[in-house]
Amino acid sequence: MPISHILLPPASFLLFPRPQPPSATVLITTTTTATGPLPSRQPAPPGRHKHRQQEEDDREDGGRG
Repeated sequence: MPISHILLPPASFLLFPRPQPPSATVLITTTTTATGPLPSRQPAPPGRHKHRQQEEDDREDGGRG
């Protein structure tokens, strides 16, 4: 009992602030993953550039042809 009482005060203080940062980090990570800034940013720019290049190539081919 004395151990639990001694651990409760410090543990509660440590647990209260700790769960908040982790939860915030989890929410941020979830939001980041949901938005997909890191994964979508990498494939997005190249994909858009490729599409633009393809469109330009098609236009050039069409104009030349």
